[in-house]
Amino acid sequence: MDLAIEFLHIPGVLILRLHSRFTRAGGKIAVQRVIAHGCYRPCIPILVDGTETESASTSDVRALRAALARAIPDSAIATLVNAISGPPDGIAGPDEADFTTPSDAIRWLTAKRC
Repeated sequence: MDLAIEFLHIPGVLILRLHSRFTRAGGKIAVQRVIAHGCYRPCIPILVDGTETESASTSDVRALRAALARAIPDSAIATLVNAISGPPDGIAGPDEADFTTPSDAIRWLTAKRC
């Protein structure tokens, strides 16, 4: 699994951009990379972006979100999916959501801040 991590200082959101299919081993690596990231701290909102690759499915993005949620339960985590591959704003749980636009996802994440 190939991914990039970026921190948006304003509004203070950590973004994981998924560039290939999700794997269980890749999920562990992603969690380790998030925790080791210099901008990570407890409660930091996280956006998992699966829109930059055609090989990653909505289920891959959601699986990565689930792995992160298990390891980092204090952070609000949202997913960004392509409009054709997932339902827009389909809430998966009280602290999880799928979005098709970055602005909606970031707005939701910043409202969920600890």
